[in-house]
Amino acid sequence: MPKVDVTTEVESNTFEVKKELATSVKNILNALGLSLERHAKENAPVGTPESTGIPYYIGGNLRNSITYQTDEEQKCVIVGTNVEYAEAQELGTSKGIKPKHYLTRAVTEHEDEYKAIIEAGLQD
Repeated sequence: MPKVDVTTEVESNTFEVKKELATSVKNILNALGLSLERHAKENAPVGTPESTGIPYYIGGNLRNSITYQTDEEQKCVIVGTNVEYAEAQELGTSKGIKPKHYLTRAVTEHEDEYKAIIEAGLQD
């Protein structure tokens, strides 16, 4: 029986795969952040002269302050604002401010959109 030598060479692409995956995660998180921010701004209450009792009042401070940050290490998006009355608008108060849930609704009302962003980002 003849003797056959077989040599196999294996090349590792682990570094390149990890780099591309990290880029995909970064892109997905940014796309999610932009979408979440947009929906939160759409839902955010905006004061008017009638609602505030202040003539010529121009509202939108809360809406305009909503931003997002990504945390690539934790693989998460943080959407929020530094406006001091944001929590009262989101959750309501015992003093008569009804909850608007502008942040909660930004998440819960668009889950299919977020799933599609993640799926598309993983296929790229």
